[in-house]
Amino acid sequence: QAALVGWRVGLDPSLIAYQFWPPAADYNVTGYESAALDTIMPLALNAPDRRRAAHYWRAAERV
Repeated sequence: QAALVGWRVGLDPSLIAYQFWPPAADYNVTGYESAALDTIMPLALNAPDRRRAAHYWRAAERV
């Protein structure tokens, strides 16, 4: 999947989040699923500010 974005991901993860998540996303070619990410991703994408979103993005990286 990294090859699909050419290893060039911008500084804002929300710009590509829906391309690779959820499992039915267009570029989730591996079919990756995670209950933890299903919980964390909406929190990150809907956080009221960047500081709070960053907390959730860091949690998503650990999954």
